[in-house]
This record gives sequence, structure tokens and C-alpha cells, in this order.
Amino acid sequence: MMIHQLEETQLVLSEQPLPHLEDQASQIRSYWEHITQKKKHLWNGEFYMFTGVNIGNGTLHGTGHKTDFATFIYWRDHARRQGITHITGTTLPSFSDGSLLAVKMADHTANPGKIYFPAGSFDSHDIVQGQFDVVRNVQRELKEEIGLELKQDWINGALQTAQIDNAYHVGLPLRLPMSFDELKGIWQSFRRLDGDDEIESLVQIGSVDEIPLEMPPYAAALCRHHFAGLKD
Repeated sequence: MMIHQLEETQLVLSEQPLPHLEDQASQIRSYWEHITQKKKHLWNGEFYMFTGVNIGNGTLHGTGHKTDFATFIYWRDHARRQGITHITGTTLPSFSDGSLLAVKMADHTANPGKIYFPAGSFDSHDIVQGQFDVVRNVQRELKEEIGLELKQDWINGALQTAQIDNAYHVGLPLRLPMSFDELKGIWQSFRRLDGDDEIESLVQIGSVDEIPLEMPPYAAALCRHHFAGLKD
């Protein structure tokens, strides 16, 4: 696991199809049919995956290709073929006491029971003038998942990226101006009004010792990096 601090991202949209997987279309289709027999809520919408990804001089570079969620799931579950990379934005929301906000995913989602920060993969709403905008992505996901409108003055530091298993998770540190209980009330009201049920519960993480076992390695690494910074 590697944590990189970034000055910026340069993630450029390509009109070319995603390479390397075009010869596996039938396998992708069959695998999607297999998993949706058990998880009928899954929806095969647009998805962007990346090639040519690297970090140089504090910048994350990459080329994004439009594909679909079924292709991503097949890639994710079949050895994560080299040459293709998943890049996702993630919040790193903290409260005034330094504790972190995470969410637990509901059982019917693609990541049942997993705990991580409000996050999501890029979609077309995150593309501005031919480039993928990480802050715009994070802003959208925070609103869609817990009903919280991101304010610019909440941003609390440089982008931090966890690199693991041919994937980059680009985190934006935030300092939330409310308590965990206040935020929980905002989320509960949003859930009643919007009907979104992807999030099972909110989770407050107060220290390294409280990192949940259900948290993926990349999110746990970002947690440890955050709490180590509080000691400096």
C-alpha cells in the first residue's frame, strides 16, 4: 500500500473504447447475469476506467474510457487485468475532535457490509472540459450518499491517494462543521425524503484502534495516515 500526496490530477477523457477487455465481452455478460441473479438491485450503468495511469511531480495522470459497471465488476473479480486501472474519488471527512466519518454499505449493494468513506466512481457529471474533476466527484457523492452539501471552506488539505491492487483512491480531506450526531440527523432526514437505502449506517472512527475490520485496505490505510498526521 502506498499513500501519495497530490498537488493536482490530470485525468483526461478519451473517445476510444476501453482496451484489453474487448475480447472478453461474452465472459463479462455471463458473469453479470450470474451475479445479478443474487443481487437484482444492481444496475449496469455507465462507468469509467483508466489507462496510462501514473504519478509524476505530484500529479496523478491517466486517460479515462467510458465502459459499463458490468465490465468493472468482471475486472474487479478476475485478477484486475494489468493495463487497466480503477480511479475513484473519496471523501476523508473529520470532525473537530479528529475523528473520522465512514459509512456502512447495505446488504443489497455491490459491497455489502463494507465500511469506508463516502465515495464513488466517476460518471459523466464529473467531467469538466474533457477532464475528470475529483472535487466535483466527491461533492456529488457526499450529496447522493448522505445528503450533505460540500462547502469549499470544509476542504482541509491536499489530495491524498491510496494506491493498491491496480487502483487509486483519491481522497479529499474535509473538516465538517458539525458533530457526528448532528450529521446523523441530516442523513436520516435525507434518507426519509430521498428513499436512498444504499447506506445502512454511519460510523464514527476515533482512533487507529477503532478502524473496523470491514474497512477495505485502502480506506484503512487512509485512516492510519490521518491519525498519524494528528500526532505530528
